[in-house]
Order: sequence, then structure tokens, then C-alpha cells
Amino acid sequence: TVRSIASDLRGKVECEVAASCLSGRGNGGRGPVARALEGVAGKAEAIAAQIEVGFGQREAVSADVYGELAEFQDVLADPALSSSERRQILSGIDVRIKGAVGNLGASMPLPLLEAYARELGQGIAIGSRPETQTAVSALLSGHGAGLASAVSELPEFDAQAPAFPAKTGVSDTFAYMLHFAPIAAIAAVTELILPLSLWIYSYLALNWAIYLAERPVPRSQHPHDAAMSRLLPGPEHYAPAPAPATLHPVQEQAVPSADAEKVKRKPGRRPKAQPIDTDQPQ
Repeated sequence: TVRSIASDLRGKVECEVAASCLSGRGNGGRGPVARALEGVAGKAEAIAAQIEVGFGQREAVSADVYGELAEFQDVLADPALSSSERRQILSGIDVRIKGAVGNLGASMPLPLLEAYARELGQGIAIGSRPETQTAVSALLSGHGAGLASAVSELPEFDAQAPAFPAKTGVSDTFAYMLHFAPIAAIAAVTELILPLSLWIYSYLALNWAIYLAERPVPRSQHPHDAAMSRLLPGPEHYAPAPAPATLHPVQEQAVPSADAEKVKRKPGRRPKAQPIDTDQPQ
């Protein structure tokens, strides 16, 4: 973009010198319009040359960065180095990479381009040619808007390089706990909880089967047990067992005899008077 601006302004200067294309006065020559445009064109050519130099530096620095990255990978994959030696060498390579990346960002003068785009948008001052000043300022404003649009489309460069990783400790691994929590839960259930539960259930079942097969015989009462029960009463002292239920004998009903059947009277009739035995004393 800057190269096209410089080429266009240089062509306008040559046309103004040759045939007064912008001012429209006379048949050429180096008047105030030509001199003003010549300064603007020279600045554009200088910025374009600086960008060309920056591109050359950028290619060289990029080659250095790729070389440092390749060396970083080689040292990282070298099995002959110990962890301390590998860390020491990699930290030195990291410093060189950061320096090269800093030079890579400095090779592209984005602040200079932004300032130059704003300068072109302000136009130019030609005191003795107000009509020409308006036309030239409109031309420069168009170039400034195009340059600003081109600069805004460039990717942003973050100069903040990542820090070299510190030595990893046991506490650093806890930061990844949530990532592996589901796997840890499945492994714990499969390898710990399920086998332990099966073992406990098997033990309880076998223990109960042995108890049923060989019930313990209670020992005989010892004389000291009564004294110990009074000293340390058991649960039955606080919650005595309910008394066993007693069965009451069923009273037998008298079977009526034959004589009683004879005496049985019908309802509604008075019984006959029995004869008095005079032989018995009264």
C-alpha cells in the first residue's frame, strides 16, 4: 500500500513539473505545488524503503526463530540428557527465541504506518494555491484512508511471550484433578468399592452359615456372675424382658347326669315339692 502511494505521488510530481497537471497554471515547472508534492512523495518513498528493509529483517529473524525452535525440539527429544541438563539448555534456547520474536515484531513499524496514515488524512497546506490545496488534500486523504484500512487488517502482534515453565511439583498436578475425576471415580468403583463390597458380603454370609451350623453353647452360671450383674447391670436391668405368657387351665363343664335330666323342669312351671323325710332330724 505504501509503495503504491509513493508511486502515485511521484507520478503526480512528475506530471506537475512537466505539464502543471494539478495546479493548471502554466506549462510545468517547479512551483509551490510541485515542491509541496515532492516533499510528500519523498516521505512516502522513505517509509516504503524502511518497510522493505523491515521485510528483509523479518525474513532473517524468522529463519532464526525456526532454527531455534528446531534446536528446542531436538534437545527436548534427546534421551541422553538428564532432566537438569535438558532444562538448563532449553531455558537458554527460550531466551534466544524471545529475543528473536521481539526483533520480529520490531521489524514491522506499525506505529509509524498508523501515524503516517493520520498525517495523510490531514492533507497539505499550499498558501498561494487554495484551489489546488483542496484537490491535493482530497487526494492525500484518500491515500490515508486506504493505508489506515490496510493497517487495521493486519493481525495484532502480542509482544508478551509466555514464561518458561517452572519445575512441576506434586501440588501442580492437583490443577488437573477435575479433568480426571470421572476416570478416577470409575477406577475407584471398579477396583476398590466393588471388590471390597463383595468380600464383606461373602464374609458375612460365611460367618452366618458357620454360626447356624455350630451354635455356641452358653456356659454354666458362675457364682460371681450374680455379683457382677449387680455391680455392672446389663441392658435387661434398664429394659427388663417382658414376662412370659401363662396359660390358664380351662375349667371343665359338669356333664349333666341322668337324675339331673329328670329334675330339669320346663320353663313356666314350678317344681314339685319334695317329700320330707321324717326319719331325719330337723
